[in-house]
Amino acid sequence: MATTNIELDIENITGVADADDQFIKTAQKWVVSSIPKDLMKWAGTSTAVGTHGGDSSPTTITLPQPTDNIIDVQRNGFSAEEVPESMQGFISNSSSLHFATETFPKYYIKAGNEVIVKPNPSDSETALVNYVDFLKVDDDCDLRGAVIFHACSSEFSKLASSNASVSFTQNAPTYIAPSMEARIAFSSYTSGLSETDPGVFNITVVAPSPPANPTISSPGVGTVNVASLPSAPTYTAPSVEGAAVTKGLLSMSDGTVDIDGDQIDYDKWWDILGEFIENEEDSELAALQVQKISTYISAFQAELGDATAAFNQTNAVYQAGLQKNIQQSNIDAQEAQKEGDLTLQASIQDYTLELQKYGAEVNTYQAKVNTEVSEYSQKLSQYQTELQTSLQAWQQEQNEKLARYQAKVQDAINKFNEENSEYQAQLQVSIQNSNLKPNHYANESKKYYEWAVQEINMYIQNNSKIIGRTMAAQAAQQRA
Repeated sequence: MATTNIELDIENITGVADADDQFIKTAQKWVVSSIPKDLMKWAGTSTAVGTHGGDSSPTTITLPQPTDNIIDVQRNGFSAEEVPESMQGFISNSSSLHFATETFPKYYIKAGNEVIVKPNPSDSETALVNYVDFLKVDDDCDLRGAVIFHACSSEFSKLASSNASVSFTQNAPTYIAPSMEARIAFSSYTSGLSETDPGVFNITVVAPSPPANPTISSPGVGTVNVASLPSAPTYTAPSVEGAAVTKGLLSMSDGTVDIDGDQIDYDKWWDILGEFIENEEDSELAALQVQKISTYISAFQAELGDATAAFNQTNAVYQAGLQKNIQQSNIDAQEAQKEGDLTLQASIQDYTLELQKYGAEVNTYQAKVNTEVSEYSQKLSQYQTELQTSLQAWQQEQNEKLARYQAKVQDAINKFNEENSEYQAQLQVSIQNSNLKPNHYANESKKYYEWAVQEINMYIQNNSKIIGRTMAAQAAQQRA
C-alpha cells in the first residue's frame, strides 16, 4: 500500500517540494467513490472478528474507517441482504415475512459506521464485512494515474490560492512630518511688564463696628403710698325703749293698760290706743294716748337731730383729712413720674450720640474704600493695557511660526504624493503580474482534474463487461 511513487510523480508535475499526504488520501477516496464497487472487489478488505466485532461479544461490526463501499456481508458463510435501518424490527421478528434466518441473513448500516447483522452472530457463527479499502489504490494499482491527477489538481488549486497575494518588495513611501519651530510661552512676554497682575481685589480698610443695640427701658415710677387716713366716723342712733329697739318703730305688740312695763314699751302704745278707742270708747284717754305718742316722737326726733349733727361734724373732719392725704399722694406721684422721664431721656440722648459717632466713622470708612477701589482700578487698567500689547506681539510671532510650519507641511505632502505615485504605479505592475500565476495554477488544476475524471471513465469503460455480468447476476438473483 505504498504511495511513494505517486508522491514523487506529484512533486515532479507540480514542482512542490513535498506532496501533501492528505491530498493523496483524498484522491484515493475520490477514486473509490467514483467507481462502482463491483469493479473494486480487488481492493476489498474483510473485517477481523477479534478486532472489529461480529461474534457474541460484540455482535455489532464496527468498520475501521468510514465508507459506504461495502462489497459483501456474510454470516457463517451465507451472504446477507442489505435492508434499510427502518426494517430492523421486521428482520428480528419471527412473525414477519422479512424475518432474517441463518441461511438468509440480513443487515443494515447504523450511524457511527456500524453494521448490524441478523440473526445475531455468535462465536461459532461469525459475521464479516467485505468493504473497499481506498488505501489499496497505491503505486501498484491500475488507477494510480487517477490518484496522481486528482492530487495534482489539489496541489495546483493550493498554489493558486497561495499566489493570490501580491509579492511586492518595494517599500511604501513614508510621510515625514516637519518639525515646528520652538514656541515661546506667553508667560515670557509678561515678565517685563511694569505692572503685574493686581490679583483679586480685597478691601484692607477695617469697617467700623456698629454700636451695640441700646437697652432702653422705662426707669419706672416709685411706689407712692397714701398716708394713713383718719378713722371714719360712726353714726350712733338714739335708743328706743322696749321691743321697738329690735323690731322698729312700726312694730306693734299687745299691750295692757295699767301695766308699768307696757306703759314704757313704745311698740305697745298703739295697741293700748286701740283699746281706748275700740274697746273702752274713751276718746279723752285716746286723745291723751295720741298726745303721749306724739310727744315721744318729738323727743325722739330731737335726739335723732343731735345724733345726726354729731355725725356730720365728725364726718367733716374725716373728709378733710382724706382729701389732704389724696392730694399729697398725687403730688408724690407727679414728682416720681418726672424723675423717670428725665432718666429715660438721658438714655436716649446717650445712644443718639453714639449713632452720630458711628455714622461719622462709616463715612470715613467709605472714603477709604473708594480710595482703594480707585487705586486697584488704575493698576488693573494699566496691567490690561500692557497685557494686551504683549498678547498681540506673542500672537504675531506664533502666527509667523505656524505659517512657516504649514509651508513645510505642504512641501512634505507634495514630496510624499510624488513618491506615492511612483509606488502605486510599481504596485499595479506587481498586482498585474501576480494575477497571472493564480490563473495559470487554476487552469492547471482544472486540467488535471479533468484528466483524473477521464482515467476513471476509461477504467469503467474497459470493465463494462464485468459490470454487465454483475448486473445480470443481480437481476437473476432478484427474480429467484
